[in-house]
Parts: sequence; structure tokens; C-alpha cells
Amino acid sequence: MTEVFHIPYGDHPSQFGVLRMPGVSGLSPVVITIHGGFWQSKYGLEENDPLDEDLTRRGYATWNIEYRRVGEDGGGWTGTFIDVIDAVNHLPQLKERFPLDLSRVVILGHSAGGHLALWLASRINNVQTDEIGSTLLVPIQSVISLAGVSDLRKMWDIHEEQGGVSHVASFIGGSPHEVSIVIG
Repeated sequence: MTEVFHIPYGDHPSQFGVLRMPGVSGLSPVVITIHGGFWQSKYGLEENDPLDEDLTRRGYATWNIEYRRVGEDGGGWTGTFIDVIDAVNHLPQLKERFPLDLSRVVILGHSAGGHLALWLASRINNVQTDEIGSTLLVPIQSVISLAGVSDLRKMWDIHEEQGGVSHVASFIGGSPHEVSIVIG
């Protein structure tokens, strides 16, 4: 029987994850899921519930993470990025309570969550000296981006061409030409 736990990894109301544990004996491999929604506060992690429920039925533990999003205090650059690292780095604490196999961790992100998953992959085996300064401490075996926003400059250009509001600009604090950060 699947067990579901709502667990904070920080103090902000959006710094939490939903851990689903399969009803199997022994250590469970972990799939970290990151939701999309153009990093906007109106979208939340519940969009990953059906996927996480299916993965858990198949024997995987899932850690469905929420993060500070645009429209929330601390959302966007750099807060969102810090949150996804902190959520992943919270796994060793979860292992103290739950039978998790941290040698078999996969990150799976959808849309904007796919962007964050790919960004996390860029930090594997690297000690960072950027504005964030956080190092990914948990070994990641694989990263899957489902329809990920993999090129923020291109997405910004698309929004500009359509004459719409750029979610990328809201997320990074300006256009890619104005903001001097590595945006992928």
C-alpha cells in the first residue's frame, strides 16, 4: 500500500515535497518530479500526482517537489533555483526515516520543470561558484525533461514575436539581453 507524506524542506510555504513510498520491502529507487507551469505561482505540483501515483505502483519512491514560483516572495531567479537544489539535497534527511536507495535517483521534469531538471543536470559533479553557490549533494543517475523549456532565449523570442507577456522575463527578472545570468 502506498504511503503519502507532505514534508517541508524549507521555511517558505512553497518549500515542501510530497513523498510517496511504495508498499515494497527493501530500498526503493527515487524519482524526483518537478512540475511545470512557466514557473508561475498559479500552477502547482498536483499536476504530477497521476504520474507519481503510477511510478509508486511500479515500486519507485517519488519526491514531488514544490518550489517558490513567480508571483511568490523569493520566486524566480535565484530563489526557484535554490529551492530545487535544496529539495534534492533534502533526500539524505528523508533516507533517515524512509527506505530510499539514493544510489538510484532520477530527476523528471515537465515543461518549466523540465528546464529546472536540465539545470540540475548541469550541476552534477560540479562545485559551483555562481550566484547560487549551492552544490548538488545527491548523486543523480538520470535526468528526464518532458517538453522542457530548454532554451530560455528562444522562448523569450517566441513570446516577443507573438506580442505576449514573456514568462521568461518574469522568471529571470528581465529580457535575456538585460539580465546577465547563465540561462541555458
